[in-house]
Amino acid sequence: MGNKIFFKEIARLVDIPEGTMKQIDFGKNEILPVNFGGITYAISNKCGHMDAPLSNSTLEGKIIECSLHSAQFDDITGKNIRPSDMGEPTFNLKIYEVKVETGIIKLKF
Repeated sequence: MGNKIFFKEIARLVDIPEGTMKQIDFGKNEILPVNFGGITYAISNKCGHMDAPLSNSTLEGKIIECSLHSAQFDDITGKNIRPSDMGEPTFNLKIYEVKVETGIIKLKF
């Protein structure tokens, strides 16, 4: 029998108001749920350049700019839209499938 995929509760929606993000540690995963336009998305909390925590970074709309070397990411797709200012490779972020049920944010693992 194959691996089952489950949605796991990670936070309450009221803890991540629209236009904000919040680091959530779930097991070995550092996750960054972002509430953009009233919809919750979730990406890895580690920058695709040097694994700096993105929870310490700037959120402007749907764009997160890493505070360490200014790499930018789309918080919906996880796509790197501007590499770091050091000229080194910057990778896309892992994204998580999100489901919100009765005010509870759940991620697919």
